[in-house]
Amino acid sequence: MDAPPVESLIMALEQLHSLSALDSEGLLTRLDRRILIMSVALQCSDEILTIVSMLSVQNVFYRPK
Repeated sequence: MDAPPVESLIMALEQLHSLSALDSEGLLTRLDRRILIMSVALQCSDEILTIVSMLSVQNVFYRPK
């Protein structure tokens, strides 16, 4: 598996920062770490990944013209 492009990583970090998901050191906040850990414990990682994916695009709904 290839590493993602550097531009993608930078965009992801910028988005996490804009969502206040990172602290001043660039680490996940306590709440976000708990969400990630609990999603595994509660067997809802797929759902959390879906939510995160939806947050990564401007609009999840497609409206044909």
